[in-house]
Amino acid sequence: LGLLVPVFEPMGWQNQEPGTLLGFRYTPSTVAAILVSSLLGLFVSLSTFLVIGATSSLTYNVVGHIKTLIILSGGCIFFGDALPPKKLVGVGIAMAGIVWYTQLKLRQSAPVASAVGPVSKRRQVNPLLGDIEAVA
Repeated sequence: LGLLVPVFEPMGWQNQEPGTLLGFRYTPSTVAAILVSSLLGLFVSLSTFLVIGATSSLTYNVVGHIKTLIILSGGCIFFGDALPPKKLVGVGIAMAGIVWYTQLKLRQSAPVASAVGPVSKRRQVNPLLGDIEAVA
C-alpha cells in the first residue's frame, strides 16, 4: 500500500512546496498528534489481544458492535447527525443482539458457578501480568 503513495499523492520530489508530501512542515503540535495517534493505535491492538485472550473472539466481535453503536449514537447526540429510520432499526437490532448474547453468556456461566460450590475465594490468572490473584 505504501508503494501507491507516490502514484496518487503529490510528492514534491523537485519542488518541496506546501501541499506536497515532502513539503509538509512539521510543528510540535503535528508531531504530538502523530505520536498520540500512534500510541492509541498501539493500545487498541493491545486491548484486542487482551480481550480475545481473556474471553473469546465472539465476545470481541460483540464488543466491536458495542463500540460502533456508541460511535453512531454519539454522532447523533453530540454532533446532530441525522438518525434515519433505517439506521435506527439497525441500532435497535444490534442492541437487541447484544442484550441477547449477554443473557446467553450469563446463563452459561451460572451453572458453572453453582457447580463449583460455596468457595469463599477462587484464584484467577491475570492475562496481562500472567500472575495469579485471589478473587472473592
